[in-house]
Amino acid sequence: MRMRVQDRVMMLICVCLLAATSVHAEDAAVGEKGFVRLDAGKAYVNLPSEKAVITVLGQPYGESAYRFWGDTIEAAGGFWLPGPDGTRKDGLRIEAAFNYLAVDGSTRYSSSLPLGFFAIDGYGDANGTLGLLNTAVIDTRYKKWGIDLTLGREMAISETASLSVYTGLTYSNTDLSNDFNLLEDGVPFPVYLEDDIETDYYGVLVGADAMVPLTPKLRLDIGGRVDLLYADAAMTAYQDLYPPVLSLRVSDSEDKMAGRLEAHLGLSYDMTPVVLAMGASASYLSDQPYAEHATTDAEAYKPSHIEDGSMLCYRFNISMRIGF
Repeated sequence: MRMRVQDRVMMLICVCLLAATSVHAEDAAVGEKGFVRLDAGKAYVNLPSEKAVITVLGQPYGESAYRFWGDTIEAAGGFWLPGPDGTRKDGLRIEAAFNYLAVDGSTRYSSSLPLGFFAIDGYGDANGTLGLLNTAVIDTRYKKWGIDLTLGREMAISETASLSVYTGLTYSNTDLSNDFNLLEDGVPFPVYLEDDIETDYYGVLVGADAMVPLTPKLRLDIGGRVDLLYADAAMTAYQDLYPPVLSLRVSDSEDKMAGRLEAHLGLSYDMTPVVLAMGASASYLSDQPYAEHATTDAEAYKPSHIEDGSMLCYRFNISMRIGF
């Protein structure tokens, strides 16, 4: 089932790459010496979901939300190394970019049946609740920040259009956490399970952007990039079973290779030295780890651990670049 889902996601990304749906249009028109850029927008994120709350029949009941709207921001700056003739022609562009993304959301499940958790350390028994009406409140938070250092070159592909190719190094850090809270009718304290996975991504990237003028001031930018990444993930999970008597804590770690694909499309308007732009992008991360907890009797003696997931993200943003 998971392979079929991943195949569909990969097909969607391929379509996005072909159809070209990160604003970077303004980068094709950087100043004679360099530029600074700031863009901000909204991101639609599809994260792995988690299950942890069970019913008295041992079937999964509570599941975290996985589709969110979040906020994103990027700040970048770069300069040109002159070519052999001392101008931008045949020169190299050095750029550094910092990006940040944050999303959060929650979902609720209510039932008149007892709800509870299997112990996260693999002990095996489920912790039932005492109230007559039980509600599971599941809070999800996701944060990502990253830095790209790239070296690029601009080449003319016609009298009016140009192509920019670049390569470089990339680092990013993601933090995905889920809190499962059981709010019990008539009981003065909640029973909860909290997990957190932090992942570091180290890698290299290659990309290309094509710029096509539509009018003397309006430009169309289309492009994409591919990242090859080493992902290092660490998980901690904490659980109160019979607070404040019994609390459990487990940890897990994992490292593996991963990949990220991104395609973008943008429009920019040149008001030299200021360039205003708007655009959209789609990106796919092949490995976004998440925590897996026992939800059935068959899984009850397996401790909570890291499971492999993926992440799909769409961004819509506006941008301002100032050249110098």
